[in-house]
Amino acid sequence: MSVTIGGVNRQLTRTVLRYIAAAAVVFVIVFAYHRVIKVNPTTVALTFLLAVLAVSTTWGLRYAVFMAVVATLVLGFVMTIVILKVLDAVMGLRVTDDDEMAGLDLSQHSETAYSLGGSSYGEYGMSGSGGAFAEAMKAAQAKHTAH
Repeated sequence: MSVTIGGVNRQLTRTVLRYIAAAAVVFVIVFAYHRVIKVNPTTVALTFLLAVLAVSTTWGLRYAVFMAVVATLVLGFVMTIVILKVLDAVMGLRVTDDDEMAGLDLSQHSETAYSLGGSSYGEYGMSGSGGAFAEAMKAAQAKHTAH
């Protein structure tokens, strides 16, 4: 039953506050485990599960579903950031400007993505001097021998 007193619907206010509280619990868990206590992602996920179960038994399923969705989005975002930070520290997320200018197909995989200038073997550096690929290969080899 919804009661309106002084223009304020108490049922609506209670519902909105419960949604806000459910989201706040998720963010408190993330903050606590990210800034205060360093734990592994499994511990964070299990804490989310316990919080969702507590909300479900206290307030009902719709608040628990909302909280589970928020927790899933937050955990996915946080874990993506963690993975990107680790990859950046280990091998970097960007290639060098020289590799980008030569083309990622050539610099990363030593192959060409496009046939520039016909179908002759000279284009690929097999014979003669020609082609963009041969020039890029020579530049890449010169760069590696210089280091």
